[in-house]
Amino acid sequence: MSLLGGCAFQHVQNVPLPNQANNIDDVNKVRVYVIRKPWLFNLASHIALVQVYDGGKKIGSIAGHRGYLSWEREPGDTTISAEPGMISGSDSIDVTLKKGNVYYTTEQTKPESLFPTSPLITTLELVDDVIGKDELAKAKPPAIKD
Repeated sequence: MSLLGGCAFQHVQNVPLPNQANNIDDVNKVRVYVIRKPWLFNLASHIALVQVYDGGKKIGSIAGHRGYLSWEREPGDTTISAEPGMISGSDSIDVTLKKGNVYYTTEQTKPESLFPTSPLITTLELVDDVIGKDELAKAKPPAIKD
């Protein structure tokens, strides 16, 4: 129980969380989501802590079975990256964000291979609105860091 509680505590957002009742708060900006998508039944992939960055700025951390981070920013080119704490591989995606749009990215932590001792890696994938909204509906919001 304490292991899962510790992970939930680490699911934290460092930047303001937009009003989730709105599609987007400021139509001159862009809304971005990074949503944890668990990998099968691999326990480590459900509890691994991953730090999320937007253009080098730390947005927060995702930990636990399902969670998400959400923020609004200026449109333009950026790199969204996910860096695991105690596991091997990180991932990033380059994206051009257009004013007034919402972008959904799934983050998945999984074994590098099917060998039992294989290190975990994290992957990011930009997904369409249908998949993004479906994954978001299953995810929990972050705690907000003061």
